[in-house]
Amino acid sequence: MNTDVLLATQGPIWTLTLNRPERLNAVCESLYGALEQALLDAEADPACQVVILAGSGRAFCAGADLKLHQSGRTEAQRRDYLWQEQRVCRQLLTLNKPVLCALQGYAIGAGLELALNTDWRIGADTLQVSLPELGIGNYVGGGVTVLLPALVGLAQARRLLLQPERRFTAAELLQMGLLDAVVDETELQEATLLRAEALARMPADNLARARQHLRRGLMNHYDAALVDEWQAMVAATGSDAWHQKVAGA
Repeated sequence: MNTDVLLATQGPIWTLTLNRPERLNAVCESLYGALEQALLDAEADPACQVVILAGSGRAFCAGADLKLHQSGRTEAQRRDYLWQEQRVCRQLLTLNKPVLCALQGYAIGAGLELALNTDWRIGADTLQVSLPELGIGNYVGGGVTVLLPALVGLAQARRLLLQPERRFTAAELLQMGLLDAVVDETELQEATLLRAEALARMPADNLARARQHLRRGLMNHYDAALVDEWQAMVAATGSDAWHQKVAGA
């Protein structure tokens, strides 16, 4: 049984919790597969009106699990794994229910990319985020090359993307507009649930329609970016620079 994503329900609110705490919820094929299935279930179930995405333990998600990269993948497996991220991120963005994200500890690389595809992001005051991919010979995914400029403008997007060595704080992200609220870590679950309950009280059809209309102008650029990013990730993870980084992880 795959326990990489746990489901908890509270009335119309479903909480999907990334559950690899021993690896700081680093992503891998099984986690993406479990999240993909959970989102399909949420999409199909009329009892679910709002989804919360969270992480167990000390972090939301610390990015890719480099130890699994060391174990080796065939060319086909590597390409499939990289496209899996793109597919799951698109699910989050286009789900017919609003998605909130509760972020604590670290949201690194693929973890931040997942979060950016949600509707509402609440961060603990201790949160640190970064996009380290360009600095370690990889490339970003999840449509962030379109989402970042759309969310915070081109200048701030450059700050986040072109400083792969830097960790940004919750306060900085709130100022940029990437977080909708910052709370004490002990209050993160309650604050996210309160926001989810407010959304659940709204007429579901109107909410779904508004979310669809808000992203309408984004989608052509977003879908093209998913393909472009995937091709760049495939090329990058086949390079000597990337293999050297993975070997040293």
